[in-house]
Amino acid sequence: MDNICEIVPSIRGMDKININGFLMVKDKCRNNAFYWYCENRDEMGCTGRAVTRLINNQHYLKSASNHIHAAQASRAEVVKTIARIKEHARLTNKKPTQLLQTAITNSPHYVYQYLPSSNAIRQTVQRI
Repeated sequence: MDNICEIVPSIRGMDKININGFLMVKDKCRNNAFYWYCENRDEMGCTGRAVTRLINNQHYLKSASNHIHAAQASRAEVVKTIARIKEHARLTNKKPTQLLQTAITNSPHYVYQYLPSSNAIRQTVQRI
């Protein structure tokens, strides 16, 4: 139980967990055990699952099953960047281009190429 898993805020406000480059969505919780399934379950039919234990507000990986697709190392950073843009949009009155520029400068350099188009981000900010 030495593998600590990173919590990633999802686009829709729920938490996901990053397990070895795969993003997982919480399925259920029993006692201190959290059960997760792959975020690509509906799209690709992935059967990847994981179980973590919550100890001192940190998720420790107990077990994980195989996925039917490759891991995306940049996916977690992209999701975090989009969540940051949405949070700043809620708290400030900045324009979408200003929010995007701020998020890009505070993110790793490889994230920009995986972000949605600037028009998609602009529409997301305007909805907020």
